[in-house]
Amino acid sequence: MHQRLDAFLPGTDFAEILALYRFDSALKRLIWIAIEVVEIAFRSRIGHLLGRAGPLAHTEPNNFRSNFDHTNWWATAESRIRRARGRDASVDHHYDNYGGEVPLWVLTDLLDFSDVSKLYAGLTSPDQREIAEWFGVTMADDASKSSRTSWNKHPPLANWLEHLTTVRNICAHHGRLWNRQLVPIGIAPRVQHLPAFAEIAPTLDPSRPDTWQVERVYGTICIISQLLNRIEAKSTWRTDVDSLVTDAFPTGRYRSVSEMGFPTAG
Repeated sequence: MHQRLDAFLPGTDFAEILALYRFDSALKRLIWIAIEVVEIAFRSRIGHLLGRAGPLAHTEPNNFRSNFDHTNWWATAESRIRRARGRDASVDHHYDNYGGEVPLWVLTDLLDFSDVSKLYAGLTSPDQREIAEWFGVTMADDASKSSRTSWNKHPPLANWLEHLTTVRNICAHHGRLWNRQLVPIGIAPRVQHLPAFAEIAPTLDPSRPDTWQVERVYGTICIISQLLNRIEAKSTWRTDVDSLVTDAFPTGRYRSVSEMGFPTAG
């Protein structure tokens, strides 16, 4: 007979554990709904931008950064097209009438969110900047030359999409999200001028969990807030999230909203 090695902290309350589970579930539902809106918007913007270069612009490596692994990305995209054959009328139409050449505005509906994320990361700096500006993700007016160079080489929006892809998968597979360590959203000072990031800590303080925001769900919430506010001018999503945290997060002895990266006093 095996001896159990796990142990509960004194005063652990099963009701608090259940409340945390229910809170996490409700939080994931809100985030899932918001990411769906963001994902559709990105498919549309990328399709519109690249489509200006032609219906098959996505097949041309010259339309992307020189270090973008277009061959690998395109192989994945082709597998998405094959997966849709016989199931998607638009794909079948282009196979029956155009030799299987699927235009970008059809392809964007077939790609997984991770494929869309990688596609944005592979765009040239001007193209990335155009889409970022549409979403209101711009550099501070007083940004230094080095900051501007860094922004162009490693645009925050590319990092955000990678982050949201991870979060989307957690939500889809019903994993725990509320206090999970995630893909960092980037260096805080680069985005603190954006309204949704006003309370992001500029540095990481090991003694204060609430400063880990760049790799916690609070960072996710800031990203989504920034993007949604551009997609839906009257979005109440952030208010809904804040109300959920205030009303539904269990106030027990051991758990705190700071573990999600939410700012705390002190």
